[in-house]
Amino acid sequence: MPADNGIDLRRLGWTAAGLAATIALAIGAVFLLLRHWHAAPGGAPSDAAALAQVPAPRLQPAPQEDMAWMRAEQRREMDTVGWVDREAGIARIPVADAMDLVAAGKGRR
Repeated sequence: MPADNGIDLRRLGWTAAGLAATIALAIGAVFLLLRHWHAAPGGAPSDAAALAQVPAPRLQPAPQEDMAWMRAEQRREMDTVGWVDREAGIARIPVADAMDLVAAGKGRR
């Protein structure tokens, strides 16, 4: 039954009870999962020793040479004519030529 200010107290009460029940179920589910995984709340998992033995990734000490080679290869592909897929008839052209064709209105529609 709505109060004088237009708030339905019965609906508000059911909503609050539903919210409290949902929170209680979520907390219960977390504790059940922790028990299933044999972990203490806030503690480390039981197989933490196995996780600590994972080797660190091997990184290049100086990747500048590889980056320079990769950028030069990308630049060469952007500035030369060549086939992308000869059987499908797909070719590449220099970016500057492609921009000129699009500006002239001869681009593919």
